[in-house]
Amino acid sequence: MVKRQREEDDEEEEEAAAAHQFGDGVVDPNHDPEERHDEEQQPATGDTAGVGAQQSATEHTSGVEEQQPATGDTSGVGAQQPATGQTSGVAAGENIERNEQLASLERLLDEDDDAATGQPSGVNEYVASLEQLVKEDGGAPTAKGDEIDRILALPERPRRRILDILPIKSVIHMGLHSRAWKELCNRYIKDVSVEVTIPSNGDPLLKLKEREQQPEPRPIRFFSLLQGKSSIKTEDFNSCVKYTSKCSPEIIHVKQRGRFSSFRMEDTSRKLVHLSLFGVKLGTSRGAVNTDFFFPDLKEIHLQDVQINIVHDLERLVAAAACPLLRVLDLRECKTIIGIDVAGAGAHLVRLTVMDGDRVSNLIAGNRHRLRSLHYSGRYLNILTLPANGSLTDLYISFERLPTSIALDNSLRHLPDLSNLTVLTLCDNSLRAVTEANRGIQRNFRSLRELQLLMSQLEQINLADIFAFLGNCRYYPQLEKLFVQLPKHSSNQSNIGVKEQQEHFEKLDVVKMTNFKYDRSEIQLLQFLFRRANPRGLRLILDCPKPVPEERQQQLQPPPIVQRTDDSTVKSFHSQLFDEKTN
Repeated sequence: MVKRQREEDDEEEEEAAAAHQFGDGVVDPNHDPEERHDEEQQPATGDTAGVGAQQSATEHTSGVEEQQPATGDTSGVGAQQPATGQTSGVAAGENIERNEQLASLERLLDEDDDAATGQPSGVNEYVASLEQLVKEDGGAPTAKGDEIDRILALPERPRRRILDILPIKSVIHMGLHSRAWKELCNRYIKDVSVEVTIPSNGDPLLKLKEREQQPEPRPIRFFSLLQGKSSIKTEDFNSCVKYTSKCSPEIIHVKQRGRFSSFRMEDTSRKLVHLSLFGVKLGTSRGAVNTDFFFPDLKEIHLQDVQINIVHDLERLVAAAACPLLRVLDLRECKTIIGIDVAGAGAHLVRLTVMDGDRVSNLIAGNRHRLRSLHYSGRYLNILTLPANGSLTDLYISFERLPTSIALDNSLRHLPDLSNLTVLTLCDNSLRAVTEANRGIQRNFRSLRELQLLMSQLEQINLADIFAFLGNCRYYPQLEKLFVQLPKHSSNQSNIGVKEQQEHFEKLDVVKMTNFKYDRSEIQLLQFLFRRANPRGLRLILDCPKPVPEERQQQLQPPPIVQRTDDSTVKSFHSQLFDEKTN
């Protein structure tokens, strides 16, 4: 059911993108609505980063118009280009399809450890994140016949011409095809990337102006603006931001420390696809009109430690009228945000991440889009409105603390249909809120495959919450993996009574506990799970922070169906997100 729902979502996105690119009523000759890609029934987080989103027809070079097939997850890699003299009659990038399996992609990436380096700050991180997204999305693109090799055989100038026309994400996809393509694409990315560090001696844009004076100036597609060791002059920062409206890069990365300079969206590139801001103030100029706030190709917005003093500035930025193709909104450590409302975002929004929202009290997702992934950590939410269309497949909720009136004022009482949810992470506080809601919320989790519990303490009440949440095995017919992050320090050693039952988890295969110390409460939790283990067997992974005396280890006596293993490759779906939060 989850897989079919995802396929319908992808088909809707493909049709919308085809209409956007080819015009209403015009059939895309490359669009095959019957085409399907095999995929695991996991949250489509690869898709959510815009890897599969369509590019609108834009001109990257004079006189050459980009034409892309609306093929959903191919990300425009197979973009058809008109045969020109510059490409020596070769149809560039014809119908590159991503049909290689994940194992093959991992092998290719392992072989390419000696990839080119020396690219500007922010570029390596962006490329690495895209490679990971492709990895999650089912594999790397492969070519039909020898078409890719034909492009590699071209002289340098026609090859660069082809890559100039392709969307930047398609270039990165092509770099995953082979070692030769990775080397070529790394050289190309370095060629079209610039890094400006301010303050500098003299004009900070001097080297960019010199670049413009070259006989055949190269386009700027990656633009990084970084702060040096000294403070930044406002006029230098503003001149660099305004320069991006002239050179029109697709990826902008800005990182500042200390004083917050103002990054005004109306002053930047209109061809933005990916925006990453760190340590700046996001705002608009007085008198800015709606036409100054339109970014037709912007798909990803990443903000970290960014000041947003006017709440409507964020709503205006993510609205469909400003960013119709926005797919990813990622907010981290943005201390001035008190409310997040993305109900006005376009239909393409699929991932929303809010980490360390210390002042956030309201989060409204709305139903206009088909949000698949929502990650939140921070202050307790007085209002939490999730999509009611059953689109969520990946949910992470972590509250710093709970209000004293949680029994009466519980925003988790009103959770919508979560029947398609496959991955869920709760901390001890959010688990307490779910338990207090006491409305049979667990019945929503019939598609859940992975559950992760982040326990900062394991007192009697916390054990009771876990037992209540997992007590009825039939609510979790698809549960395969259970991860429990235990507290680093020992907790109260008291036991609690557990209601016995004959049911068991039909598909539970792995239980992994980190920070396991062989405390009495931890052993009782394991015994609770042992009694409900799948009779066909259960793999148990215990990560102990320090050596444990043998006599304490003897307190745990797993039944014969439990197999102890030290497989370090078994990680939770949200492990990277949790690591980023705690670092």
